[in-house]
Amino acid sequence: MLDVSSALEFNNFQTFLREQAATKKQDPTEFTEKYVETQIKEGKLSLEEVDLKGLFEGTVNFNRDVDLTKTDKVHKQISESLYPAITQPLIREYIDRQYDMEVGDLTKLFRQSNALHTEQEKMIGMNDYGDLQRRKYGEKYEKTKPSDYSFESFYKDYGIIIELTVEDIANDPNMALIDKVSQGGTKQGKKLAEVLTQTIEMNATRLAFNEEVNYGFFYKGVARSALGAGGSGSTVFYATTTHSHIDGQANVNALSTAWSSGAVKEANQKLQIMTTPVGDKMKVIPRFIICHSVLEQEVNEFLGSTMKYDTMEPVTNVWKSKLQVVSSPYFESQARFFIGDPIKQMHLRWVERPTTIARSGMNDANFEARVVQAYRHNLWFGAFHTDYRFLVSMGYAG
Repeated sequence: MLDVSSALEFNNFQTFLREQAATKKQDPTEFTEKYVETQIKEGKLSLEEVDLKGLFEGTVNFNRDVDLTKTDKVHKQISESLYPAITQPLIREYIDRQYDMEVGDLTKLFRQSNALHTEQEKMIGMNDYGDLQRRKYGEKYEKTKPSDYSFESFYKDYGIIIELTVEDIANDPNMALIDKVSQGGTKQGKKLAEVLTQTIEMNATRLAFNEEVNYGFFYKGVARSALGAGGSGSTVFYATTTHSHIDGQANVNALSTAWSSGAVKEANQKLQIMTTPVGDKMKVIPRFIICHSVLEQEVNEFLGSTMKYDTMEPVTNVWKSKLQVVSSPYFESQARFFIGDPIKQMHLRWVERPTTIARSGMNDANFEARVVQAYRHNLWFGAFHTDYRFLVSMGYAG
């Protein structure tokens, strides 16, 4: 590890960074940020192992000549030091870890892409081409084209600003600064995880996405959400009997069967008899079991067992190690689970990916509140389905 734990060591560290930047004829701030990022990647430096009070004293107030009661003076000294260049990469890396912990593997289930800077996009998809036609001797192949359909995606910008006062960075009581800045990553990850789980569930509304109506599947100009008992109505996404109201196909992607090895068999059977919008048979290979974190242990026991784990009969478990488990505590139901290949139908589009931006500028409000630094954490995105037939909902009656 990089040995920086006292004010003197941090003061020497700052001197070293300035000298290296001068030798390489680089801007000290840019050189420092890149240097610290390299140290983080190599496992030599992390926010938890840095004495932030010592860092402040060594880089900002080493000679004890800064009057901490004067916010403008503190801010000026911070701006002239390498304190921001050292702390920002450390804080960003720590925030990213908090974000990743909240989101988990949920993003594996979505096809990610970049979106326009807008709140809504109308997008065009297409149905299957017709079957191959036999070409008769001496004739041309028959031309065909798919019928297209429209769906809409909606994007929303979420963010939070966390401010640091003189007391936060000069005293850092009980590692409070780390706890405070970590909230940015936690909040970013929690927001995304809630929206993604609610997009998978497709209930009447996605509260985390601030919707009155669920627009997770806005197909042919109509929002089609919720689990439909009996599979009827214009808003059904997970249907228990038919999807004829959407595309004329008798596809079923919802069963109330509780978790068991038999339930996995049932779900797979439904996936294997799906038909395309033009009525053709199709092949769906399930890749994931998606569930609440409460159910994760049982799912892993099932996938790790050579024999069926929930029966006394010596029956081989054909699903051993063939499916990936993605769980989250943010699903509404602890008993509900999903099986299929969701990346074929679920999309996560980014207007702006999760971002953390630091600011040290002074204004009247900051002066009055003794704020010397602020971090803005934001993400601007949308999540939605473009199909329903690659995912089966289980263990939920609606």
